[in-house]
Amino acid sequence: MAGVTDRAEGAVRGRLSIILTLVSVAAPGLAYLVLCAPGLTWLDGGELVAASYTMGTAHPPGHPLYALVGRMLAYVLPGSVAFRYNLTSALFAVAALAAVRGLLVEILSWAAGDPDRDDELTQICASAGTLVVAFVPAFADQALRAEVYSLGFVLEALLAWASIRAMTGTTGERAAMIVPLALFTGLGLCVHNLSVITMAPLVVTAAIMALVDARPVVRPVIAGFATFFASLSPYMYQALRSARQPYIDLGHVHGLTGLWHVFEATSYRASFTGTSAVIEPGRNLGLAWEVSAAHLTWSVLALAAAGVVLLFIRSRLVTLVILATVAAPIASVIVQRDIYPRNPDHGAYVFISLLLIVALGTVAMRHVARLKILGADGRKGAVACTLVALAIVFAQILPVLSRLDMRDSTTAHSHAGLLDAILPADSIVLLNNDEVAFPLLYAQAAEGRRLDVTPVTSLQYTDPMGYCAALRHWPDRLPPAGATIAGSSVTMGRSPLVDAIVAHAASRRVVLWDLLDDDTIRHDRIVPFYHLGRIVPEGATRAQLVAAHGNASASLKAAFESFFFASHLPDCDAFALSRLATGPLARTALIHLETGDLLASITASSLGLGLSPDEGLLYYNRAVALERAGLAADALADYERASSLASP
Repeated sequence: MAGVTDRAEGAVRGRLSIILTLVSVAAPGLAYLVLCAPGLTWLDGGELVAASYTMGTAHPPGHPLYALVGRMLAYVLPGSVAFRYNLTSALFAVAALAAVRGLLVEILSWAAGDPDRDDELTQICASAGTLVVAFVPAFADQALRAEVYSLGFVLEALLAWASIRAMTGTTGERAAMIVPLALFTGLGLCVHNLSVITMAPLVVTAAIMALVDARPVVRPVIAGFATFFASLSPYMYQALRSARQPYIDLGHVHGLTGLWHVFEATSYRASFTGTSAVIEPGRNLGLAWEVSAAHLTWSVLALAAAGVVLLFIRSRLVTLVILATVAAPIASVIVQRDIYPRNPDHGAYVFISLLLIVALGTVAMRHVARLKILGADGRKGAVACTLVALAIVFAQILPVLSRLDMRDSTTAHSHAGLLDAILPADSIVLLNNDEVAFPLLYAQAAEGRRLDVTPVTSLQYTDPMGYCAALRHWPDRLPPAGATIAGSSVTMGRSPLVDAIVAHAASRRVVLWDLLDDDTIRHDRIVPFYHLGRIVPEGATRAQLVAAHGNASASLKAAFESFFFASHLPDCDAFALSRLATGPLARTALIHLETGDLLASITASSLGLGLSPDEGLLYYNRAVALERAGLAADALADYERASSLASP
């Protein structure tokens, strides 16, 4: 009779586990599929899609696993190329949530000293924690657009699961984790090496404990190393093949030396820790909070604090290792040169920190639910735990639902269309930001548009390997190697290659400039891209340029007007709106200012402020136009507003 009862309870628990898994994994996945962006999005999306779709190489560290898996999924998913890759992020996020739930079950069953992973309280708390993670902006933002981080989340969660099992499992379970640890570490490095490196406290400790548990040691060590190097094969594949298209080869490698160069990502890391700018840890500490723990509700943080105490009683070593792993990604953010809390990618760097904080919170939740307060039995405790879990989950979900809807975030796709319309034929464009570069790369690689344009990005003109790759693709447009790249001490986007391109190609082709560094080349030789600039021979003035080619500013002004004032401006996320306001619209205002159309300049700045009302740059631009128009009082108000926004 007891055996029948046990089987019946086991069946009930099995069904409960399935139901809770569907609720905590499939339900967020359905929300991602509904809310994901229908087209190209900002940031690195255009570059990553173009790299994967053409099997080229994205910026260091190359992200080869994303390129391979994304390309395979793009064969079978419906819609435009951009939409297919947005869907892949949603699918990766669902897989990551399944791994997150497995990790939470592992931690909860061990912390409770109960090997029964189908225990009701364990399942309820694990599902609640999974739902919290699912709607943390740092996680959910990545599920709605083409990016590498959702796939990285899968590997990070699996690596954390293997590490926890290696530290807390039985003797046989610990030794068995050596191969999974090596596999998930290698594959994680093939997605984003920084994400795995910041997990070093957890992974290294787990590997040591697993090896100590293994008898004999030699065989598992050999198996671990073999698995690790085999899991790096996507990098080898990337190193040994040639890109099919010349438009996306931002770090293509040749041989093992080149492979290490891309993997190390020296030139890319310089943008975070470069010596040309001062790192401000004090300022970054507050920003690190904004991109990490501020994404969680206070109830989750309070439970996590209690969970630290409870876990410390269970095992000091495991608790200290988990805390070190929580701190490592946050510390890596603090020492970066630039942090932008509104940029969702910066929040993705600290995913493992957020995940482990939530795990600590679930430990405390389960412990509280086990207390028989007022004589409540186990079933009443499970019901009470469910109600508390629902309250915590809804407190996490409701504030972020509106910001997660990206169904109207098509601004970058529209911007690619604008570039299609205004770029001169057979031109060379020097680019150093994703606002122009990546929509253009996507349009070329995925849609076959404007193949006559040669986009030379900052990673090509500041990095010798990138330049050599570009030179192979465009030997007639770029100057030969040699003296051009001999001066390899490049700072702040300044490169001897820029002047060499000007000297080599300007006599035959239009060269457009979109470098942010105003000191890169002399202004008497060039009008910037946002003025539809044309490189002219040495010594020519801007007045001579207008006389020879017509008023370039006026022509681009008309293009921007037709796009932004005559067309419907789609609704999009706050970051994209800010990008629109401070990018094309701010440039439009400057164009009007230069051509003397002060009313149009004021109108363009005002439209930008309507999209992003807290941008000091737009207030400053409008103040200049108002001052020139004789409206001193209004100009002073805008100057004061710009100054207040610029103050820390």
